Amino acid sequence: LIALGVTNFATCGYVEINEKTNLQSTWVTSPGGDSLGLFYLPLTGDVHFDERYEAWKKQQTVFHQTVDGKERRKHLEYAITTFNSKEAEEMVLNQFPDPTVFYCFNFSHGYLHLVSGSYLKEEEETLLARFTKVFEQTYARFLDLEKAEAQAKEAQIETALERVRSRSMAMHKSEELKDVVKVIFDQMAHLEINADHAGIVVDYKPKKDFHFWVADNQDIPAKITVPYLDLVWDRQFTEAKKKGKDFFTTLLDFEEKNSFYEVLLPHIQGLTKKAKNFYLKCAGLAISTVIQKDVGLYIENFTGIPYTDAENSILKRFGKVFQQTY
Repeated sequence: LIALGVTNFATCGYVEINEKTNLQSTWVTSPGGDSLGLFYLPLTGDVHFDERYEAWKKQQTVFHQTVDGKERRKHLEYAITTFNSKEAEEMVLNQFPDPTVFYCFNFSHGYLHLVSGSYLKEEEETLLARFTKVFEQTYARFLDLEKAEAQAKEAQIETALERVRSRSMAMHKSEELKDVVKVIFDQMAHLEINADHAGIVVDYKPKKDFHFWVADNQDIPAKITVPYLDLVWDRQFTEAKKKGKDFFTTLLDFEEKNSFYEVLLPHIQGLTKKAKNFYLKCAGLAISTVIQKDVGLYIENFTGIPYTDAENSILKRFGKVFQQTY
């Protein structure tokens, strides 16, 4: 916008409208070009958002509102109810001009958004309307690429699942579970999921010994049996099985992780001192666990960073495939 000669604004960006969630995803920058991040705004709920939404549905090329005084404060306070950043809230409430002029240049999936303290000139509105048409073409290209990337990712996932399915179907004896879990471990890496450890739980009985087949970058046994120790994961697994839940997560910081390992590690026969020291030095522990009828499947990382919803969804699919072949 600066290059086009439009300079009288406090923030600008673009908004993607999602009618299913009743939210607007808003990417915002300052006049200096610094990104202020992604924010979510209500789509409707007060008169100003309602008017914006109606203008978008009508595909009104240019729409603007002027809000001042107490009404401005009321509108902005409603807008920030979806924010998760105090800094952003303060910026909106204290740095937006009064009166605030909101400009919306609508396109098929949302609108270009500009916040100003004054009206644009007619030629500036015309220029930005043209700019919006070009942006819409670019955005359509982005959506096409996003769709293609999603299709490619899905093909990768299906290939990974087929490798697990094939190796599982080829088993002739239970000891080959060490090869299956290694395939799962390797496929997580192939899908760029940060799994430092993967494990299969078999022959589960409430509050009895846990039987694991595991794969890890450390030199640890492939088959591990440990007693029920009433640790956080033990309790979560037991509770989930009791209630018929098929998924849970565990997140431990450095101190919590070490308290966990100090109880668990002495029960792992064949664990080297080097491996034990490695686990105790790690930053944290994040675990996602899928439970099926006959087996459990979990992955964990030692950064302590939780797995995303998308990563957990993939893990659940691995669990279903393994259950079907088990």
